[in-house]
Amino acid sequence: MGTRLDPFIHEHDTAEEADSYDRWYRAKISRALKNRGGPLTDHDDVFEDLHKTIDSDEGERD
Repeated sequence: MGTRLDPFIHEHDTAEEADSYDRWYRAKISRALKNRGGPLTDHDDVFEDLHKTIDSDEGERD
């Protein structure tokens, strides 16, 4: 059995389980980024569009 990790600090029982999960998660994210079909959108651009939409919706309610 591998190195035991403190359950109060770590989500996984052993370092090997944590490493395995990390590899799986990184591969999953990498596949998702490759398969999303478009360019990344900057965080500030997303929020700018969101605020425009909110402002537009509020204007229609007045």
